[in-house]
Amino acid sequence: MNRLLALIFGIAGGVIGFVINIINSATRFVGQIVGITDSGGHVIIGTLVAIVACIAAILAMFIPEVGAILLVLCAIGFFFAIGWWALIPAVFLLVGAWFATRGRAERRQPAMS
Repeated sequence: MNRLLALIFGIAGGVIGFVINIINSATRFVGQIVGITDSGGHVIIGTLVAIVACIAAILAMFIPEVGAILLVLCAIGFFFAIGWWALIPAVFLLVGAWFATRGRAERRQPAMS
C-alpha cells in the first residue's frame, strides 16, 4: 500500500511540477518579449526533472530505496528550474519519497497467508 501511495504522490508531484514549469517558462518568455524581464525560463531542465520524477515514482514500486532517493533529488532539482514555485510539487515528491521508504518494509516481509 505504501509503495502505491509513493507512486501516486510521485506522479502527482511530477505532473504538477511540469505544469508549473510550463506556466513559469511561458510567463518569462512573454516577459522577455514585452521587455519586463531579461531572464529566461528553464523549460528543458524542468521538463527533464518532471520526467525523472515520474520514472522515480514508478521505480518506487519495485526498488523503493532508489525511487525515494530520486524523488528527493527531483524535489531539489525543481528549485533550480522553477524557483520558489517548486514548494508545491516538492510537497508531493517528498511525501512520495516518505511512502517509498516505508514501502521498504513491505518488500522485506513475506506476505502471511
